[in-house]
Amino acid sequence: MNLGYFIMTYFDKYVWDETEHIFFERILEEIIPESSDGRIPSAKTIGVLDDLNIKLVENNETNLIFQEGLNFIRTSIDLSKNLIQEMSSDELVKVINIIEKNCPKFFEFFLRNTYMIYYSKGSIRSYFGLSTNPPHPNGYDVEKETPEEMDVLVKPVLDRGHCYRDIN
Repeated sequence: MNLGYFIMTYFDKYVWDETEHIFFERILEEIIPESSDGRIPSAKTIGVLDDLNIKLVENNETNLIFQEGLNFIRTSIDLSKNLIQEMSSDELVKVINIIEKNCPKFFEFFLRNTYMIYYSKGSIRSYFGLSTNPPHPNGYDVEKETPEEMDVLVKPVLDRGHCYRDIN
């Protein structure tokens, strides 16, 4: 059993059951898999699902969108634990496409939040050469442009000339 699942279940705050948890983890592995060299972890590995659950527990409006999709999954898809674990990637993608077609708001919410949560983690940003610090309030360290680079950047604007009316 996933430790995060156990901890959240202990406090009775998960919005899905253990089998659904396994199903969502498989979906996360399809959306953001581990890099081919194993260096960059998958969305499942870094706990995106736990963070998504916290978001759902804290916000009733997003929870309602999620519940609509979850109800569709519960009534339309066979979620036996063995079937989920034995399902091939191609079979899982077919199931994901069914969910996307029938519950577009749910799917868009799940997909968008998967990416937002994943790339907001400092440990993930570091793999792409970014700071592990949050982008706000201090932002990232960015190299200052040289005067030559600034000339190249503003040249198209200067070449257009002014685009306002003179009032003199």
